[in-house]
Amino acid sequence: MVLSAIGNFIYNFYCLLYHIVAIVSYAGYLLYCIIHNVSWIVLWCLQNGTAFTQMVYEDNRHLIQDTKTFLAGISNFFVTNVGNVCSAVVFVARAIWGGTIAFLLALQLSIWGAKQCLVLIGDAVWMLFTAPYQLMVLFDGLLSDGWKLLLETAQSMGKEFVAALVNVKLYVIQEIPAQSAWGLLLLALIYQYPAPMVAMLNYFKEMVSSGFCFVRAKLRRPYGLAVDYLSNAYRFAMLKRNAIDSVRQSSGQAEVEPMRRRPTPNRSAVGNCILCEDNERTVAFIPCGHLCACKACARALCHYNPVCPLCRKFIERKLEIYI
Repeated sequence: MVLSAIGNFIYNFYCLLYHIVAIVSYAGYLLYCIIHNVSWIVLWCLQNGTAFTQMVYEDNRHLIQDTKTFLAGISNFFVTNVGNVCSAVVFVARAIWGGTIAFLLALQLSIWGAKQCLVLIGDAVWMLFTAPYQLMVLFDGLLSDGWKLLLETAQSMGKEFVAALVNVKLYVIQEIPAQSAWGLLLLALIYQYPAPMVAMLNYFKEMVSSGFCFVRAKLRRPYGLAVDYLSNAYRFAMLKRNAIDSVRQSSGQAEVEPMRRRPTPNRSAVGNCILCEDNERTVAFIPCGHLCACKACARALCHYNPVCPLCRKFIERKLEIYI
């Protein structure tokens, strides 16, 4: 009994190790397939992009060179001639402007001199006729200055009296800060009328809840996209594995059959490509399995519109058939 229990334990332990190794191997195989497909896609994109760039450059090289030469000639012509014309125009404009400024300055000085002479003559005549009135105006100004001095003295004394009253008031109320007084007033208003504060708190609560819902909705979409991508990758790996196993099984059965029973292949029995109708059908589409296109048409179809022309299913990959 003990030996059978030990044997069962060892057997179960090795079965568990076998399953763990199988799962790890399958995960490594899936990772290898994903890396291989991604590398192939990146390499294909780089090759096609390089070929397209070279094709565009080769087709438009002469046009680009002619355009560069034309633009360089036009730019040199315009820069040289426009620069000369602008220099001449600027020189003439500066000369005209300088002459105009000198004439205006001379005219301004002459007008200013004549005006000053007339002003001095007028002041002298006016002083002769208004001397008594000027004395009265001077006396009036002295009186007004004395009155202003008295008013300023009275105002300063009144300000000092008011400042003394304010200091007494501050001493009586023990210099309470303004912010403390306003805070107490707000507390009394909130205690008396709590409805505005409750409404404000509800508004902030709604803002926080709406922000949380918005962030959760924004994070849900990347998570869903990641799950969809992993599921699609797993489904593609399984389809690829099934297709490879089916091809291996079919090729193994064909090798087991005797050579004398294998009929001579007839290349014309497969038929021509349904797209170009010139080349033979050599490419099958997966997962539908339709053999209906040649190599060139299959490449173009997978690049521009990857759907089967017979059943309109999405083409996940193409398989070349050699007969």
